[in-house]
Amino acid sequence: MTPLVSGAQPNNVSSSVLEDNATVDREVTSYSGIIYSVKFNETSRVLSVEATNPKSKTIDTGTAVRVDDRRIGTTSFTLSPGETWSNTWNVTQGFHVHEDRHKITFATYENATDFYLNYPINSTNSPGIPSPQITNVRIANGTIDGEPSSVAYVTIENPGNQLYGASLLVHTTGTDGSFYLASPGPYGNKTIKVELLDERGSVIKGEARLYDENMSDESTAYDQVGFVGQAGENTSMWNESYEPGMPPWASDPYTYENESDQQSLAMQASGGQAFYDIPLAYLVGALLVGVGVLKRLL
Repeated sequence: MTPLVSGAQPNNVSSSVLEDNATVDREVTSYSGIIYSVKFNETSRVLSVEATNPKSKTIDTGTAVRVDDRRIGTTSFTLSPGETWSNTWNVTQGFHVHEDRHKITFATYENATDFYLNYPINSTNSPGIPSPQITNVRIANGTIDGEPSSVAYVTIENPGNQLYGASLLVHTTGTDGSFYLASPGPYGNKTIKVELLDERGSVIKGEARLYDENMSDESTAYDQVGFVGQAGENTSMWNESYEPGMPPWASDPYTYENESDQQSLAMQASGGQAFYDIPLAYLVGALLVGVGVLKRLL
């Protein structure tokens, strides 16, 4: 059977940019003659499809829906002569949080249609649109490279189907910064063991940032949390509004506005150094380390 196309064949694909509150109707015919009535509503962000078999024979057919070039659903079914089939998809769950213009593709055998929706997203504050997030922090005693150390186990989850690049930066009162690559796959999670320079067994307070590309750019941020805990005890964690981070090699020292266990440990961002201003030698070193900790540079 001919594969489903994904909108890559210009002769078979139509597209449009939706206006405010518009619903666009399309008709798509598969190679076997199944007629699909396809509607996309900009307001509800729902794609509705009804398939009809106008032929005098039973036909096997199928569909695929992609959002921002990631598949969110497929169906295979059989239609008798005159029989109809319908389905709907809410495409919001598939949006890529760093895209302002989103592509919605409906595909069947040898035919497809694309819709484009202008819908900017704030990746740290967009209810209903899944993006990577920090879901747990636990302070513990551990070892790094065979040496005793305080550590934080930070769990990152990706609740959506998009594939994201992500980095984790953790600061505490005793650690200028630990940097790790942190990219869980679609619908996946991973727990990262973070080296801390705080004294083992002490109460450790800090914050963790999850971002893409640039820790100083809020537009590529995913999440920020504050935490306080002690090895062997419960670690408390709370959500914070994302603020630009400072790498451990920044010229200005990292300080907290308040070290209360109950208040945000927000960073004093004034005078911070942007990620793209990092000296090349340090950046290359960080990438070579990969999941290693970047200790305080004096």
